[in-house]
Amino acid sequence: MAVVGSLLVGPIHLVHFHSLEVDLFMVDTAFFLGVALLALVANRWWPMAMAAFEGFAVLAHVGVSLSPGSFVPKVYAVASAFSAYPTLLILTIGTYRHRRRLARLGTDLSWSISWLRFWGPQQAPNPMH
Repeated sequence: MAVVGSLLVGPIHLVHFHSLEVDLFMVDTAFFLGVALLALVANRWWPMAMAAFEGFAVLAHVGVSLSPGSFVPKVYAVASAFSAYPTLLILTIGTYRHRRRLARLGTDLSWSISWLRFWGPQQAPNPMH
């Protein structure tokens, strides 16, 4: 999702961080919302950790929009890009742990159990409708 959104933003050398970068803000916000919704229904730790780091990037954009002109462009650039590195590390660790569970147990339980805990068996959305 974030990769496709970043490709739609265009070449990064055209982004100067002198004011709110609306395209990057929209990509970061969409990615944050997607991972945060995933974290609500997941029975794994990594979606919540990814949402926390991506939330930092969204807050960097919000801070710039609330006080335009009172920030250093390089600080804004670093703050908005910071979340990418821990997010990739967290995804790598989550994938490694998943593969380790598969090797050890032969299977890894679906997240559908936690999804039912979130919605309840009577309120779970029907994917066929």
